[in-house]
Amino acid sequence: MFCAIKISKSDPTPLYIQLADELARLIDAGVLPSKTKLPTIRALASKLKINRDTVVNAYRLLESKNYVIAHIGSGTYVAPRSDVHMDFKKELVPASKTYFRRELFKVDICKELMMNILDSDGWESFYDPLNREKQLIRMTIAEFFKSVGVHVNNTSVRLIKDTQNFILELIKLSPKSAICVENFRDMGYTTTLSYLGFKVLEVPIEKEGLNLEVLENHLKLPTTSYVFMSSYNQNPTGISYSKENKLAIIALCEKYDAYIIEDGTFNDFLYKGSLESCYDLCKSDRVIFLFNFCKLYLPHLDYSFVALPATLQKRLIDNLQINITERMIRYYLESNSFAALRRKLITECNLKFNNLYNLFQFSSNLRTTSTSGLFFWFTLDQGNVDDVIQTLLEQNIVVSPGSLFNSFPNNNLRLSVAPLLNSDIDTIIKALRQL
Repeated sequence: MFCAIKISKSDPTPLYIQLADELARLIDAGVLPSKTKLPTIRALASKLKINRDTVVNAYRLLESKNYVIAHIGSGTYVAPRSDVHMDFKKELVPASKTYFRRELFKVDICKELMMNILDSDGWESFYDPLNREKQLIRMTIAEFFKSVGVHVNNTSVRLIKDTQNFILELIKLSPKSAICVENFRDMGYTTTLSYLGFKVLEVPIEKEGLNLEVLENHLKLPTTSYVFMSSYNQNPTGISYSKENKLAIIALCEKYDAYIIEDGTFNDFLYKGSLESCYDLCKSDRVIFLFNFCKLYLPHLDYSFVALPATLQKRLIDNLQINITERMIRYYLESNSFAALRRKLITECNLKFNNLYNLFQFSSNLRTTSTSGLFFWFTLDQGNVDDVIQTLLEQNIVVSPGSLFNSFPNNNLRLSVAPLLNSDIDTIIKALRQL
């Protein structure tokens, strides 16, 4: 019966919420009747090929909604049920989601843009035999890059479909097989790399950026070819690297002949100060700048923007075929609708962030490294993180445990402001004050 469970890693909804929803569906349908013992955490994680923490958090969520009962030493069982269907997902405060709510992005704008493209280009909307549209797209992306602290020429720019595959192809260019990454990070990219046989070397992320001593030790290895980092509003810690740290990282990469993959997806949400990307700071042509555009601003598609150093432009052939969808990306970037939505999201997130930040400033029990961005990475001075997760779940607030961003246990939580409504902020503030 558990073969019927369907979860997708491409869905922005956290996996454990997807799993909890699928199990709740089976319970509501009577497929899993009362007193049924659910699989062990290890067994279900193995069957679905997911992390054990995903199962743990799904079971906790179900328990908080009275779907299951956990008996220590015995297992987790389906609780006695009434005939009333409980659609708990609608009640949740989704502070675990990294990105914005999809309903913010109306299909009407795409319809309008598509009609404009067809009216303008006719049948040529579906192909680009002379690469004219590709050049226009590059020009538009290069202009967009200026607003996130990256100044490039058009030939450096690529529109990428399937970001994860691009990173894989990029790393394959080097005969070396190791990549340095932040020790807390979005595990998606590196999990795939590890599975394919690449060695992932973790570097502690600190208040100013990467731990330079550990980084240098990794770069000394003859197998290390890349450093993957997010220098502004890093996910999940919210840390922005200092200029000194970035320059030191660049110097180490020059010394040991390595490239930097700089993920600037969250650069828009630096509320104070100015942007100085590694791409602009580096004078030795060693930085690949990546902006996962659709994750933020067009979540029903999967396109990213990349700026390549000259040394890699010929080695990474741009094979993307331009059709009406790629044209729409350009029209969208140039539209007043996108400009207005972008300003709105940045302004609203700034306000939500500041409201929560003020709480942390006056809390005796909560500490955070975040000073800007979309994420709060916080630690309790007293108490246990698992207890906090459970307490918040009981109030319908879902946050991300730190274990989702690293392979070892830690006493951290991540809270994202991106998907939250103003009413959600009030709910979270009230709950956190009680911790």
